[in-house]
Amino acid sequence: MPLDTTVGGPRSNSYLTVEEADEYHATRLHNSGWASADAADKEKALIWATRMLDNGVRFVGRRYGLYQEQALQWPRNSATDREGFYIEYNVIPRQVKEATAELAWLLLARDRTAAESGDSTQAIRSVAVGPIRLGFSEDREKVRETREEPIPATVVDLLQGLGTLVGKTPLRVVRT
Repeated sequence: MPLDTTVGGPRSNSYLTVEEADEYHATRLHNSGWASADAADKEKALIWATRMLDNGVRFVGRRYGLYQEQALQWPRNSATDREGFYIEYNVIPRQVKEATAELAWLLLARDRTAAESGDSTQAIRSVAVGPIRLGFSEDREKVRETREEPIPATVVDLLQGLGTLVGKTPLRVVRT
């Protein structure tokens, strides 16, 4: 699938081009993995990162696309940035582009959506075979804390003010 960055397009699949992502990563430390990746892998990572953000973040405002033909969550109507300024209805905010580039780089490093080995067994405390018994850890919250989130804190920080992680607390910051 070729990269399509058409703003509001019905087949759009990325919030930024490889060139825009290269520009972002040229200013970032410790990401030689991005520079050494080939263009095809960069495109895949950008498409995957865009999809993860679209599925994992409930953005402010509402989709702009007429008759729901718009493929991605951005651009949006009635959206404001972290300082309360309106975001133009026909643009992808810089924060969204940077978050996509950051997540794409992390996805190139490894599959953040794959279950960690042992995830399903970390809560098991004991097992017995004869009259089958299975004991689970009492501290299930601790087990959850050890699991890595698919959308990491560095990406969430870049999106401050633009939405809420699905199933999490709001990212919206209100100035007092």
